[in-house]
Amino acid sequence: MKKKWVSYLTATVLLFTSITVVQGSYMKAASSSPPPVPSELEAQATIWKREIARQEPFQSWKTAQTDISALGPGTHSWLVNLNLDGKIVGYMIIHARPEGGYQLGEYGLGDEPLYSYQSLYRSLVQLAIIPSVSSLESGQAGKVADHVAEQIYVDPLHAVWKVEPESQSGDSKVIYVDAKTAEQLPYTDQLPKARAKSVQTPLDTTKTENVIAISHAAYLPEFDAYDSFPWLTKAPLDVLQKSLAKQLDQNKRLIFTSEPWDSALRYVWAVNSYHLWNDNQLYVGVDQNGLRYIPFNSLVSHGSFYELS
Repeated sequence: MKKKWVSYLTATVLLFTSITVVQGSYMKAASSSPPPVPSELEAQATIWKREIARQEPFQSWKTAQTDISALGPGTHSWLVNLNLDGKIVGYMIIHARPEGGYQLGEYGLGDEPLYSYQSLYRSLVQLAIIPSVSSLESGQAGKVADHVAEQIYVDPLHAVWKVEPESQSGDSKVIYVDAKTAEQLPYTDQLPKARAKSVQTPLDTTKTENVIAISHAAYLPEFDAYDSFPWLTKAPLDVLQKSLAKQLDQNKRLIFTSEPWDSALRYVWAVNSYHLWNDNQLYVGVDQNGLRYIPFNSLVSHGSFYELS
């Protein structure tokens, strides 16, 4: 039987809509405490937070508090939200390594991180899955069905909410929405498998828990990823990690495109930045409702880069 727990953050937005959020393998009542976070994980999250906060766009992280929660049921990953003055200012995804230690999966800046309860709430109201808080307060909503929202994180390009009624009936259905944009996917049963392209550059298995420094970073002016549509008229760039960083150092306007979940979605992201860590791991900064830093290998495994003319 699937166990559920409702985080205190969920209650601030989704209390009146009877949404239960699945996080980890524990059931948390409103008055109880979340499962304990390993002290080693807290320490590693703090190390990464402090290093990232040295970068100019991440200055707010210096005094932000970390809120760590298990990411999805039965996984060995965690979502770390950075909170400052009651607002989220960024996030990190951290994975446990089978051989021990932790890996920084991705991180980002802005008030709409992955798995934002606010974004989920707005999407479910627009999809008429749940009523708005205002309609509940005015007594116009009628009976509200309980729903369960489960976090599913396969990789940075395949991260979704799975939302389903808690009590199944003949007309009940499952929906999936993107974990960042809360856009609905066209599936009501099982998700297709996440398919990765074959790439020449293997994933680096260096133990990143000992890596604490960003050795080089670059930031480009913002631009519109839809200034032109090179993915329709040009071949993708044949880029390696080093050549991508070099092009960004030269202020080339690059975009990244991907069609995850068997082309159910299309991502078109402006590439505005990169962070090169001292283990030679390159995290590419893409604009998706705020800067989102994703490992280079994850991007080239699931999409392509193009240069805007």
